[in-house]
Amino acid sequence: MPSATPIRCNYSATYGSTGLTLPVGSNAPNGIGAGGSPTMPGINVTAGQTFALIIDNYSANSNGYTLTFGGTAAIFDQTPPSVLSISAPCVNPSVTLVLSEPVNCSS
Repeated sequence: MPSATPIRCNYSATYGSTGLTLPVGSNAPNGIGAGGSPTMPGINVTAGQTFALIIDNYSANSNGYTLTFGGTAAIFDQTPPSVLSISAPCVNPSVTLVLSEPVNCSS
């Protein structure tokens, strides 16, 4: 992907939520610089298309960040988490499971 042209690139320095919005814009390459808006027009997609989402220079706080997808987007993990360790002490009715990546417990 190093030679691929981004469809959307937003590196706005404005504090707060960033991302794509409705209505959609053209699918021509589009970028927003540091002095621009934190949001930009979304893209039209077709079932079966594959995109790479690259997140770089996000705010390094203890809260992390949230990604929200609308419409009928289907997001999947190419490499599911694997079990790194598991322990079940006999004195406690609990199990400790350590996975290779963070997992939403309700998923």
